[in-house]
Amino acid sequence: MNYEKLKAQPQVFEGLTSLRPTEFDELVPHFEQVYLQQVRKATTRGTPRKNKLPDDQALPTSAHKLFFITTYLKLNPTQIHHGASFDISQAKVSRLLRLLLEVFNLTLYQLGYMPCRDASDYASFIDRRRTMGQEEHHILDASERPIQRPNNQQDREDYYSQKKTPFDKEHLH
Repeated sequence: MNYEKLKAQPQVFEGLTSLRPTEFDELVPHFEQVYLQQVRKATTRGTPRKNKLPDDQALPTSAHKLFFITTYLKLNPTQIHHGASFDISQAKVSRLLRLLLEVFNLTLYQLGYMPCRDASDYASFIDRRRTMGQEEHHILDASERPIQRPNNQQDREDYYSQKKTPFDKEHLH
């Protein structure tokens, strides 16, 4: 995939990455900063770095790396297919994905875009937003979250209808 050509086509770019080109451009410097911090520590194989940073021909800039990871997350291709799209071997795609997923998640976390997983995280998120003076618009996605079932038989009967059961091999017969 040619990042420069696709960026000139906003609808196609958004279809491939789920980001508008302006949103993507805002994310690149933050992604680059986190990427450089991570790559200075270790190689893409996870071993401590002893030499200078690599010169990656296939993904020469942080924008290319961000495009690589966002298209992977949006399109969910096999590693072989994604590698063929970027002219990279499957082995290198695997190493890059491991590194770039970590970098992408850290970037989103630092910018405050990661989802809250429990009530205490959500409360601290709300407090941070208020101190920054940002608007109070939130979307809570609580669908299909498993919760701890009560041990007491009567409580279970009161709160669970028993209509929905998780899928497993027993249901195939």
